[in-house]
Amino acid sequence: MRCTLTFGEKLYIYLKRSNITNTELANRLHISRNNLQNMLKRDNFTEKQMKDICQTLDIDLSINIKYNNETL
Repeated sequence: MRCTLTFGEKLYIYLKRSNITNTELANRLHISRNNLQNMLKRDNFTEKQMKDICQTLDIDLSINIKYNNETL
């Protein structure tokens, strides 16, 4: 059973709570809205994309590494 949210899920929640549209974020990132929507749909972000998004939104990025269900 998965109990942690993915980056895309957390981003979606943040955008909704902050009243930021996908179009607005895409414009800030200088990418197309469709490109952002595809990344969100697939929940497929590179580390650089995650850093860029967090920097653009002025939020912190924290990455946890797990091995055998144990956070290192």
